[in-house]
Amino acid sequence: MMELVTELITGKLSDAPSEAKILYSNINATSMEIQVTAPISPAYVRSSPIDSPKKTCTAVESKQFFSDSNRKRRQCIVCRWEGKYPTEVTDYCVIHAVCLCKGYFDSEPAPYMCPQATWTCWVKSHRIYLQKQLFSTKGRVRKTSQLYQLKLSLQQQPQATHEQGRSVVRQVDL
Repeated sequence: MMELVTELITGKLSDAPSEAKILYSNINATSMEIQVTAPISPAYVRSSPIDSPKKTCTAVESKQFFSDSNRKRRQCIVCRWEGKYPTEVTDYCVIHAVCLCKGYFDSEPAPYMCPQATWTCWVKSHRIYLQKQLFSTKGRVRKTSQLYQLKLSLQQQPQATHEQGRSVVRQVDL
């Protein structure tokens, strides 16, 4: 500890424990020698040292954003949209502010669903549903989207046929 204090007082401290340069480490250094790293954020990624950071979608565990009392907010919005049991073990997309799981369900997709059944919910959301503007920025379904209108029209058609065919009363003996 005394060594660090001595280096700080004399101005010879060049590396911090995190191995990041301290700006006042070498008083005699020229401005070309001092390099400050860009702040690291899960939403911004720098492809090269010359380019500026760009926004990219990154997954962060949803429990870090929502507490146990907000379990419903952690549910996968794609699973809920496709009529599957909404998974609570999800990842939070920092850019789009939605919770998505990384599981997939091999089943026959409906016309309002993503046609690729082998894709994960994360991929479905970013490649299909967000491009078609199905979800709002808070993860709610937009009722003005074409996919919602298609799902609504398909759900209303079978109800009329089921109501006509209900003439059998069942009795269950226990």
